[in-house]
Amino acid sequence: MGRLTVNNAGADRQVNIPDDAYQALLRLKHSGEPEQEVLRRAVDWFCTYSLITKDGALPDLKLSIPECKKASLVMRQMAMGGYKEETRVVTCRALFGDQDSESLQEAFDSFDREGDGVLSKEELRRALPLMGEDITDEKVDELFKIIDADKSDKIDFAEFCTLITSLNPKGGASIFESLQGLGTGLVETTGGLTGGLTSGFSELGSGVSCISAAYSAGLSDLGARELRKAGVILQNFKAAGYSEETAVATARGVLGEQTDESLKEAFKLFDANSSGYIDTEEMKKALPLMGEHIPDDKLTELYNICDKNGNGKIEFEEFASLVRKLNPKDAPGASQEAEQASSSWLQLPSWLGGGGGGGGGAEEEAKEELPAATPSADPPASSS
Repeated sequence: MGRLTVNNAGADRQVNIPDDAYQALLRLKHSGEPEQEVLRRAVDWFCTYSLITKDGALPDLKLSIPECKKASLVMRQMAMGGYKEETRVVTCRALFGDQDSESLQEAFDSFDREGDGVLSKEELRRALPLMGEDITDEKVDELFKIIDADKSDKIDFAEFCTLITSLNPKGGASIFESLQGLGTGLVETTGGLTGGLTSGFSELGSGVSCISAAYSAGLSDLGARELRKAGVILQNFKAAGYSEETAVATARGVLGEQTDESLKEAFKLFDANSSGYIDTEEMKKALPLMGEHIPDDKLTELYNICDKNGNGKIEFEEFASLVRKLNPKDAPGASQEAEQASSSWLQLPSWLGGGGGGGGGAEEEAKEELPAATPSADPPASSS
């Protein structure tokens, strides 16, 4: 058993915590933070999770740490805005649950104050803080233009869905396998501490930053979900020393057109030694550049899945199949490939921490050390 020190009515008390839950709490602790605050935050998240999943709803729901923070913030913001608990719960289920049309429609309706079936810029401005987003008026205008795909000066339901799935991509690793060990006993022991989370998301976070970067690079014809991942690709290519032209062409080929011609250009880029195939080392370098993060211990397994003919090489057709599965759309050949996909592909989302899998991992990956551009592929401009 682990032991936490908490302050109750001015007196320090030692609280026994199951080992797995104790280790989970330690991972949440910021440097120099009192254990009382760690416990307060954990209970806040646990209570939010319990509300979202009450009455047997979303039995398989898993929330990542950023999602826990954000869901708790949404609950508080909407409570302060006078929304009933039922509406707050439905909204959180829409934002962080399965993101199905029915739940998203209920959330949309709660923000559509005029009841006219669309969101005006002012309604979006009011809705964003309620959804846990902290964004300046200037950024609201920019975001509105990006999301308003048909330029109607209104956000319809389809565009709202695109916004939600872009701001809250699914697929992050859950912390609740450990935190659920805290259970009701912990809530009772701490006297039901449900203190607030003090840190929200500054600006709209790196998500809008990525969308804006892609939008500015002339990729505005992509959907909002693709724009977000395109921004990650642009950041990663820039960090690795590639030109913007190469980055934009690759992002468009991988996320937009997905034609054989555009994908062949990407394939040539990643085939650094021009061997006509991609080996494991080249694959390891290519995936982060494409906005994907596969743990090293899963890379060999993924490589073997892609290598359909078992010759130890990823040839163009296999590369194209991988790209289309990581970024599904109505691309040439995509439907047929989806039907032929083995059950092994179903494991991919749980491996991905990047733009395709969500959970906030893609933006973080952009900041990590990335493979340098190879001179034969696209030599970076010399520094002046």
